[in-house]
Amino acid sequence: MNVSFRPTGPAPEPPLPRGTFTPERMADLASGLEKTIATIKRWGIAVAGESRLPKTAKLLRNVASTRSFPKSQAELERIAHAASDAQELILVRGMLPPEPLDSTVEVLRRATGGTLGVTRHEAYQAQSELWVGAALSCTGVRLGVLTRPEGPSPDYVVWNGTMEYAIEVKRIAGNSSVRRRVSDAASQTRNSRYHGGALYVDLTDWLPSDVTLRFASGPPDLETPQVPIARRIDQLRKEIFDDQTSRIRQRRVNLFAVTAFARFIHWDLTDLSQLHLSRYIAPLWFWDSVRDRYHRARWLAELLHSGASNIGLHDPGAHEIRFQSDGS
Repeated sequence: MNVSFRPTGPAPEPPLPRGTFTPERMADLASGLEKTIATIKRWGIAVAGESRLPKTAKLLRNVASTRSFPKSQAELERIAHAASDAQELILVRGMLPPEPLDSTVEVLRRATGGTLGVTRHEAYQAQSELWVGAALSCTGVRLGVLTRPEGPSPDYVVWNGTMEYAIEVKRIAGNSSVRRRVSDAASQTRNSRYHGGALYVDLTDWLPSDVTLRFASGPPDLETPQVPIARRIDQLRKEIFDDQTSRIRQRRVNLFAVTAFARFIHWDLTDLSQLHLSRYIAPLWFWDSVRDRYHRARWLAELLHSGASNIGLHDPGAHEIRFQSDGS
């Protein structure tokens, strides 16, 4: 059995704070996060006053009240993580179904934990999963979750006409976990009820920290992240696609596509009143032909890009990354 999330249209409601943030705009993020916390509590999830989310909202309120950012880089990093987390969780509130679902309750509960900025924690894995669902809901696609899954199951199900597709979200922290994560995703999307599946990978923790959180003079650099992102996507690709045979590997044939994404925070040292938050999204699909399977694979790969574009949260420099193998 599955349950569809309510459609949210082209943008979440209320409007999601986005763009470049000044100290005063931290109040918008704090207000939105406080509403998200209230929603989480209405779902029956306890949120302790000294846990990550309330402390994040308090930090943002303090910045807004002083109308200035601190000079300490350590403090600026905490504020950057707070703003990024708040922005993501505000979006999540807009995609939640009217009534609590057991599977989603559990993910929300995990997302309330952790420590601000310590992103290699299960709380941030849960947050990535929720953010993907929220962004997908902004495409207008029919999106759902399984309410009583049996055995390995995907995080989300999407429909294209009468066909169901599985989507699994993973947050990868380093090279050593790549094979296991891809194998798990293939297993979780491998079911005869699905016409195919896609793996969405959060690269944020896998990228160098000085790439994802930059203090530099001038506007955000759109070129620097592309090389390390391409290198990591190629590692993912090689776990799915066999270059020697020019075919998808036998145990991966249900994975039609991979979409990699990462959060980027940029602080302009020439004007510390400006905090830039963006998401880089790079789709990759494994079927290249005029047949229906190609179009569905590309559609799956580009869904997240479409959703993030609708709400203005992706880096305008993001683009597909293609490799020599044609996947035929």
